[in-house]
Amino acid sequence: MAPRFKLESVLQHRKHLEECAQQKFSDATRRWDQARQGLNGMRHKRSLYERELKIKMNAAVTADELLRFHRYMGRLDSEIEAQTVLVEKLAAEREAQRERLNTALQNRKVIEKLKERFVAKTTRQGLAQEQKILNEVALHRFQGES
Repeated sequence: MAPRFKLESVLQHRKHLEECAQQKFSDATRRWDQARQGLNGMRHKRSLYERELKIKMNAAVTADELLRFHRYMGRLDSEIEAQTVLVEKLAAEREAQRERLNTALQNRKVIEKLKERFVAKTTRQGLAQEQKILNEVALHRFQGES
């Protein structure tokens, strides 16, 4: 019976931790990407309203209508600012999750490297044992012939 790698359960646990970290990183990336897309949409919307405001300023419009446009643009600016803060916060969270994932990956690789060394050592020992047996069989045959 071949020797068993004693840290197999630790390896499985570290693989599980890595998978969890990967999932959390994916979720953080998705949230960051959605917030970033929302910010880009807001900026686009603002530029459209800005163009429309310039057109209205050249046309004959009431002061009340221009005031509404300016108030709306001010509200859009504050929403863009809030969304920018959110995107920066989510980017920081994403980066923290990336670091956790890298740590989990390194921890798993350490145990896998130990397992590879264990398997190589076990294989070498098995081959050495097999060679020893073959040498003994050959020696007995040679002694039996003489």
